[in-house]
Amino acid sequence: MEPRVRISPEEIEALAQTVMTLAEWIEIVKKLTYEDWLAVIKRARYLGKPKPITIFDPEPPTPPPPIPPREPIQPPEKPPEKPKPPPEKPKEKPEPKPPGPPAQPKVKPELIIPRTKFPKWWNDEGMAPIALTSPGSQFVITARGDYSLYIGTIVLTVDGECDISFTFGSAGSSGSMHFGGTDEPRGIVIAMGNSPAPCGTGSFMVTATSDDPVSIGGFAAYYMWKKETVKQET
Repeated sequence: MEPRVRISPEEIEALAQTVMTLAEWIEIVKKLTYEDWLAVIKRARYLGKPKPITIFDPEPPTPPPPIPPREPIQPPEKPPEKPKPPPEKPKEKPEPKPPGPPAQPKVKPELIIPRTKFPKWWNDEGMAPIALTSPGSQFVITARGDYSLYIGTIVLTVDGECDISFTFGSAGSSGSMHFGGTDEPRGIVIAMGNSPAPCGTGSFMVTATSDDPVSIGGFAAYYMWKKETVKQET
């Protein structure tokens, strides 16, 4: 590389007034010191001359193509109008509710009949079997000591035609009931519910009569009650 040398002010003046291409300027810069080419640029700017560095070729640049005129902006199209909904029908008024039942008159407390209280021993139910052959009788259950007997339910079946009656102790006997004949039942269930049949201190007995031997079976549900154990309620 050639050594850089200083140039005279006259040479700086000449370079400042000269228009060169980029390649020419590069060749000159290689030979100048930093202070000299900086002085050339400052002098060229002071004189108002063209800059010593010309990047483009001296030929005039090609002018850009003309900008076509803009088309007028069209206003946006209006969206199609939505069809109007049909007019709403007037709401029908609901039919008035039918009047309820008339208010019941209040019953004075003194006119209300108190519910019957049943002794607790009614929950202690006993079962006694019924098994006899007609004609004949059976003492199904007998009252004990100071207890009174109550019959709550009677269940029996027959395998032939016969007449049956019940004896409820001191309360007496029932009428005769016919079973086992043509188109007649061959059994019965008698539920007394909350009104058991009282037998007092006597016995509950089943009596059957027939022309031929007939087997009778079943059971009786009963209660025992001792009067002294029940308190009278006011």
